[in-house]
Amino acid sequence: MKLPWKSSLVTRLTILLGLTMAALWLLTESAAVFSYYSYYSQARSRILFYYQTYTEMRAQLESERFIFAQNDALRLLNSWREHLSQTPHPHPIDQELSGRFWAFDDSVTKLSQLTPLAINTIQFLVGHTIGNQVLYRNSFIIIPNEGIAFDTLASNHPYVISHIDELRDLLKQPSSNGYYWGKPYYDQSSNNWCIPVATATAFNGQLIYAGYTMHINQLVAENYPIFPGNFSLLFSRDGKLLPILPSSLTTEEEANLEKQLASPDAINFNSGNYYVTRAPLKSPPWELVNLYPYLSSIRLS
Repeated sequence: MKLPWKSSLVTRLTILLGLTMAALWLLTESAAVFSYYSYYSQARSRILFYYQTYTEMRAQLESERFIFAQNDALRLLNSWREHLSQTPHPHPIDQELSGRFWAFDDSVTKLSQLTPLAINTIQFLVGHTIGNQVLYRNSFIIIPNEGIAFDTLASNHPYVISHIDELRDLLKQPSSNGYYWGKPYYDQSSNNWCIPVATATAFNGQLIYAGYTMHINQLVAENYPIFPGNFSLLFSRDGKLLPILPSSLTTEEEANLEKQLASPDAINFNSGNYYVTRAPLKSPPWELVNLYPYLSSIRLS
């Protein structure tokens, strides 16, 4: 028995035409799918490049504020050295210590018990004024063998007393190009995040630290999102979240992001519902991390 499609030319031509049309349809659809994914891949690459460039520019802009603080710390130190050269032998002052100096030794209660170096430093800061009251909380000079001199009256500022440990912690920090950055902390009296920064010089066999405590919660990264849903975070160089900027992530998402940032090769990547880009700051050992909502990014592409 012969099959119909073998015996009829019309049938065979019809089947062949159908197969040809099906093959052409599959080829057209495959080309369309390939074209779509090729276009989408190129668009995604362009968007990620734009995000990364934008993050690097914002990190550079934010770094300028920290570099400015470093320069101010250096100017403070140079002014202090000039003061010492002009007034090498200050007159002792016989009064209570609870003024502009915090002694590390609890038995020291009067200025007359301090060394000429400490008294000279106090007299210098009495005449010193902070140039930028908005950027800085206070200025200070640390004499490791004695204590800390302030430009503000320590007895009238609970803030100073409550954050002595943060300033002393500067002595344990490694130098970054000649500057020392402390750990950020929240000051409840001013509702500000603060961080001490100082530079140091050798004097009489010890390092003397001079610097400022600066406000850091009004960051450029916090104030200028690209579009709704975009936000920025600050991380330490070892990938730990710094609770300075507001986060829209859950605890689980933050933990996952920290794991991804632990890899130095992860420059821009996906994390949950976000595209993530990162860039180092030039002064404190931190990184600026920008998060862009995935769905908003799809619309841009």
